Amino acid sequence: MGHPINSSKHDYGIMFNEDEETGLLSSNRESSNGTDDIYSFKVLQKPVVIAVTTLERKQNEQKKNVQLPLPQVQLLIAQQNQNDSSTALTNTKGQYFMDGRKGNSYVMQGSKQGYLNQHSLVVVPKTAPDTLQVAMVFDRDEKNVAIVLENIYYDLDKWDIRSDAAKELDKLAEVLVANPTIKIELSSHTDSRESLKYNQVLSERRAQAAVDYLIEKGIAKDRLTAKGYGKTRLVNKCTDGVSCPEEMHQQNRRTEFRIK
Repeated sequence: MGHPINSSKHDYGIMFNEDEETGLLSSNRESSNGTDDIYSFKVLQKPVVIAVTTLERKQNEQKKNVQLPLPQVQLLIAQQNQNDSSTALTNTKGQYFMDGRKGNSYVMQGSKQGYLNQHSLVVVPKTAPDTLQVAMVFDRDEKNVAIVLENIYYDLDKWDIRSDAAKELDKLAEVLVANPTIKIELSSHTDSRESLKYNQVLSERRAQAAVDYLIEKGIAKDRLTAKGYGKTRLVNKCTDGVSCPEEMHQQNRRTEFRIK
């Protein structure tokens, strides 16, 4: 059950009252001669198991992201606003299970050679289930390899950053903070509908809007480059005049970043 219910001494015979928050336990924790005493307790913060899964983001031929387990990731874990930290290593399935407390927040830094460092703030609500699932997604640190950002959508003929897109850009900002030496190109792409000129201008405005958002989040301007490619880099057969379902057009309407 963790500290302070468990101590380094001999603890046994725990009993909970009907409220499941108070009870009695037997322990020799304060004894100088090894004798046992009965202690009463009240649980101020209920325990929770934080199940961390580390994943690698990959892309298939259709530029769709898939996530596969990433084993042996080094984790640096600390309770928020506390100086003490601990290290851990995820297992061969990319899993690590840690004891936490409901109502606390934990800062996790993940690192593995060949991958971008990841940062995660885990806020554990007081009403959290007994097991809280946390996923950390890693990208390779290869240069000039496009990584598609998911859920970056824009309204028709608009380039404003919507609330759903802002959440994904916030994640990218965290990656840039955790990897302070990298510089990226943030690019926007469109589908084949509308003219070449129209799509080129629209994609440039959308890419610049994303860069401006990251700058507002504190990322240095000289680390970011905005690039619009319009409809010049389609990922499927949906060129001018080809009938395609909306899902395939969406594959072309994407926002990517690549390490320069």
